[in-house]
Amino acid sequence: MKNIQIAPDNPGCKFTCFTGQASIPERFFTLISWTNCVFLLLALSQGVMLANAKDVASPPVATNHEVNVAAPANSNQANLIQAGPLTLEVIPQYMPIAKGTTTLNVMLRLKAAATNEVVQRPPLDLAVVLDRSGSMAGDKLRNAKQAALDLIKLLTDQDFITLIAYDDKINVYTQHLAANAEGKNKLRRVVLNLTDGGSTALGPALIKALGIIGDSAHTTNRLQHIMLLSDGLANVGETSSDVLGKRAKNGFNRGISISTLGLGTDYNEDLMTHIADQGGGRYHFIADTAAISGVLQTELAGLNATVVKGLSLKISLRGGINITKVFGYPIESKNDDSKITVGWMHAGQTREILIRLTLPATLDGKIEIGQVSIQALDTQHSDANISGKTSINVEFSTDTPKVAAGERTEVTVRVAELEAAEKMEDAAKAVEAGNFDQARKTLQTSLSQTRIQAVQNKSDKLQQQVRELEQSLNDIDAAQHSYKSRKMYIKGNKNMNYYRLKK
Repeated sequence: MKNIQIAPDNPGCKFTCFTGQASIPERFFTLISWTNCVFLLLALSQGVMLANAKDVASPPVATNHEVNVAAPANSNQANLIQAGPLTLEVIPQYMPIAKGTTTLNVMLRLKAAATNEVVQRPPLDLAVVLDRSGSMAGDKLRNAKQAALDLIKLLTDQDFITLIAYDDKINVYTQHLAANAEGKNKLRRVVLNLTDGGSTALGPALIKALGIIGDSAHTTNRLQHIMLLSDGLANVGETSSDVLGKRAKNGFNRGISISTLGLGTDYNEDLMTHIADQGGGRYHFIADTAAISGVLQTELAGLNATVVKGLSLKISLRGGINITKVFGYPIESKNDDSKITVGWMHAGQTREILIRLTLPATLDGKIEIGQVSIQALDTQHSDANISGKTSINVEFSTDTPKVAAGERTEVTVRVAELEAAEKMEDAAKAVEAGNFDQARKTLQTSLSQTRIQAVQNKSDKLQQQVRELEQSLNDIDAAQHSYKSRKMYIKGNKNMNYYRLKK
């Protein structure tokens, strides 16, 4: 079997999509370094966080206080803020900006400090929600059970686990069970006795897990996380994406994160992505169910290395300025503020969130157009509040050479990368609707634009994007003539876009 990975945000230890089918286009995947993964899992399963010495940052500033950083003297530099173990850099695409500009891309770069210290993580309160519907019969359920057994081995005595299995009924086998030797033996017996059943009550199972994990008697200083696994369409009880997304968001607001795992090609990837986004977790597409174990273990490794949870960014803009797009992250607006749900971050992780603003053409001079605030909980300091705020400062100019010289090309490349990835998802949606010619046209246009941008910016990232667009275009023929290839094409393209956006 071949183990392969899509767009990792932590190369060498991200199991994202695996397949043993040689017919699946390899453009979706990157080889995994098993040596690094095994080392990381062994270390992190003992509840510690390790980082290479070369990546060590200065010790985090104390939590529970706010740090505001003024605009740098050099106006083409970004604004920086450090809050707890987090650093936020606010980077406009141009500084200065051409006078009369009405659209501005801004990158919000979040970094979680690496550490050379051995830090005891807080207890994990984990809910594993397994699909045991009729479609899981055979290898799927067998591999899911094996994955659960492998996961149980990696839990520590301080951890707690809730195990739920569902078909058309919801079975809660354990609630906040201590993962000591006795608890693990009980879990093993339960898992080994699971059998396949009827339909797919995904929504009710998720709601049940949120209720149990959110029990106020069991929330103090714990990492609360749900892993939701399914191979099919939700068809019993609540099935609305909007309703389940709101449930996930409410859980996130109470400190619970949710990751989703979609098996095969028959589940609703849009629903699973939406739940993970609103729940501040990650969505995983697993083409070959033999890889479930790797995904679950990678999720656990990320949780073990978590330094902040419940992370969100609040953006407040001056009158007349609006956010027209946030690439890849859910946003909610209330009054004059907008809130971006980020989720949790592990030691040494970087996230680059791109927002697009519209500006009045009349703006001039050096001005503050808004502020960005961090809100999170520091898991290494008893969930202490982390907060900080910095400004979005810009300058307008009629000096064309000065504007060109002030371009932040890393933002330009990120914009091109995400726009090309979105076109691949647009092509997937066109294929899903049977509009194959439209899919080809979408990709051909994006390919032409990305080739030019890759040369202009001398970007290896965009050259890789060109290769992926070319392969995606070539694969449309197979998708047009094979139902199986079509489903794999749709999920593969959407998943690639997802991981580009979440980088």
